[in-house]
Amino acid sequence: RFYSKILQSERRIWVYIPHDYSFKQAPYNLIIAFDGRVIFTTLAATTTLDTLIYEKSISPCIMIGIDCADRFEELVFNTEFTTFVSKELIPWIRESYHVTNDSTHTTICGFSLGGLAAFFVGIQYPEIFGNILTLSGSVHWKKEGYQGIIPWIEHYFRTNGKRSLKIYMSAGMLENKPLLVANQNLHKELEQSGYQVYFEEFCGGHDEIWWREKLQTGLKYLSPINNSSR
Repeated sequence: RFYSKILQSERRIWVYIPHDYSFKQAPYNLIIAFDGRVIFTTLAATTTLDTLIYEKSISPCIMIGIDCADRFEELVFNTEFTTFVSKELIPWIRESYHVTNDSTHTTICGFSLGGLAAFFVGIQYPEIFGNILTLSGSVHWKKEGYQGIIPWIEHYFRTNGKRSLKIYMSAGMLENKPLLVANQNLHKELEQSGYQVYFEEFCGGHDEIWWREKLQTGLKYLSPINNSSR
């Protein structure tokens, strides 16, 4: 459990450490995941990471899962929660575990609203998180006070300078239409803006079974083992 002075509350933190973890090795890649309980239980993150590392499909890494108190408050454009992750949790992780400081080896990920939060954190702190992984990301979600026609996340990438980010996105063909279309349009915007991005549509809906599979695909795509020039 981790007590946050910023949030004034305690959180359960889920930690994955690879086999043969050692400070004698090079610093490990770091993955931060929202909805830690679901990521580690339903999406079977431990088994997934063990398998991918054993197969040498990804580099050895440490994953930290974060539980939320209120997903609809903390994962929806919440700058306080973003500050907690980037300015409080990350320093603690770097002090406690043998992890990299290299943004190109650091990933922020989530599903549904967690995918929206991953984008929101990544665009604010690209110097920390060089990789974004979203599973059925709710990128269609409205931001309070924003009056634009296109979703705020797409608007941000269209109107701001390019960030050094590598991005994996996935969404189901049976998702609700606003979510699917927002992901499709965001992918087009990212490609046109010159981002290294991979978007995958799967034959399902807002479904944890599919997220479990696509988590593997996203981790492999974003792993430094598979990195080309950014």
